[in-house]
Amino acid sequence: MTKRAWLSIVAPFAVYAGYWLTWVAVPGDNPVRASIHRLFGDYSYEVIVETSYILIIIAVVAWLRGGLSASFDDLGLSKSPVQPFLFVFVATLPALIGFYVTGQMSRGYSGREFVVHCITNPFFEELMFRGLLFGQLQRRAGWNFWPSAIIPAILFASEHLHQEHSLAGIGGVLAVTALGALIFSYFFKRFGWNLWVAYFLHALLNTYWTIFTTANTALGGVYENIFRFGSIALAFALVAAAARFSGLRLLVPPAPKPAMA
Repeated sequence: MTKRAWLSIVAPFAVYAGYWLTWVAVPGDNPVRASIHRLFGDYSYEVIVETSYILIIIAVVAWLRGGLSASFDDLGLSKSPVQPFLFVFVATLPALIGFYVTGQMSRGYSGREFVVHCITNPFFEELMFRGLLFGQLQRRAGWNFWPSAIIPAILFASEHLHQEHSLAGIGGVLAVTALGALIFSYFFKRFGWNLWVAYFLHALLNTYWTIFTTANTALGGVYENIFRFGSIALAFALVAAAARFSGLRLLVPPAPKPAMA
């Protein structure tokens, strides 16, 4: 394995380790974290950490790839967001309609909570787990799809385990979030390494979940999961249908050609 390939493995995990130490491993009553919340309000520590690591991720990939432009390209940020948004909006209509019809819109949430849960968190998580970890492991380190997608998926899922306390609940959250991470990785690659498709899937599903449900965890109930996975099923169906119907190319790009050896 070349030195560049080794760096493409070590650097992403080093960045994640730093993030884990400054966010995941820091308890809510940590004095620094509590002081920042008192000064700047709820979620301020989370926003500071995530913003810092967005900049760190971009800088690290720029160092690995030799420039800021190459960094944005490698992370999937330089591609147009228009087609991914159209695709995701159509694909998630089952969730939007289902949640609207059955939801009570009774959960109270602040504007700051909405921005963090539905806009900034999804962007950071997709940049970290799909753009950096999955992207570098598969595209630059030369790993196969499954190991390069599964390892970030497990790391991503593990961050949600605090939401449940029973063994069954923990297993459910782990399964749902890890499966979602694998699906986001697939669409990131299928759309030609365009991170916006994974981001919009994550962000819109989070948005509908926040507005229309009272679920306090990623696991949710029966109806929530029917609507959520119904949207994912439609997304896969649109990709499959686009191979036969050229009219769907507005939503789905042609399958990327295999990389030359």
